[in-house]
Amino acid sequence: MAIYYLDLETIEKIRQKINLESSETGYFYKGGVEFILYHVKDFGEELPEKDAILSKAAYLLYSISSNQYFVGGNKRTGLLVTSTFLNINNMHLNASEEDKYLISRAIASKSHSIESVINWIRQNLISE
Repeated sequence: MAIYYLDLETIEKIRQKINLESSETGYFYKGGVEFILYHVKDFGEELPEKDAILSKAAYLLYSISSNQYFVGGNKRTGLLVTSTFLNINNMHLNASEEDKYLISRAIASKSHSIESVINWIRQNLISE
């Protein structure tokens, strides 16, 4: 079974769905987002498929939420990109809005490691 990935155009469509104020739109570092989308394909490749998808999802969430690639909405973008990635790979987050908010804040403040993000996703996952 193949793992499906997001592209930059999809990320930009996701950002359009977020209620950003005009001062929050745009990139600080578009190249960083492009790097993440390229590198995620190699991340966790040595793992069994489900574990690879979880690792890749955690990488996306951690990388986007803990960096300032966008002018605003980095944490919201990280969560939506991660959810979309999981959805296209037949997995779904089942976390409350409060839990999503708390994890994204913790990631942004570097209070979590990528391993703890993998565990959080695993605990809040619904697979088809």
